[in-house]
Amino acid sequence: MQVSVKRQIPGFILIGINTIVFILGFFAYDKADWMMSAGTVFQKREYWRVLSSMFLHADIRHLVFNMISLFGLSGLILTYFPVWKYYTLYFASGILGGFSNAAVRLALSDETFSLGASGAIMGLLGANIAFYIRNRKRIVPAVLRSQLLRLGIFAAINLIPSGSSVDYLGHIFGFVWGFLLGLLISRTGPRQ
Repeated sequence: MQVSVKRQIPGFILIGINTIVFILGFFAYDKADWMMSAGTVFQKREYWRVLSSMFLHADIRHLVFNMISLFGLSGLILTYFPVWKYYTLYFASGILGGFSNAAVRLALSDETFSLGASGAIMGLLGANIAFYIRNRKRIVPAVLRSQLLRLGIFAAINLIPSGSSVDYLGHIFGFVWGFLLGLLISRTGPRQ
């Protein structure tokens, strides 16, 4: 089932916000003042950094790859979920994933700073997979296999560590929260 351009507007809005924040970073603020770490979140109690860091990106490559992923996953998820669930999944996965990431880093005494929309995007991936698993008996088997294979490959690429600058804890926690939330709010059948 294809999603119309009109239905993609929520994804375009998030892409636009991420892009505007990236451009403003050259003129209006210092990224370091908005990124999150275990210390800034839990010791300084600057909880807002979990949300602000979701819209920051290290460089143009980071932004472009995240926005391509966001566009693709948004199109899929907006086929099955209404707009309010889409936004709920995006923000809840990013925020819960960010707090989980910071909590583990606090326990490890790791003061690594984190930024990027990856946790929220991985939450959308997890929710997509949850939808297909939960509705597997209502989906044509060939479509189910094809979609789960595509999503599984995307998950493997983004969850298996391959570089030192990627915050894999953010990816993993965003994915896990998105998957759990997707199981909770999935309904059977495609949205009308």
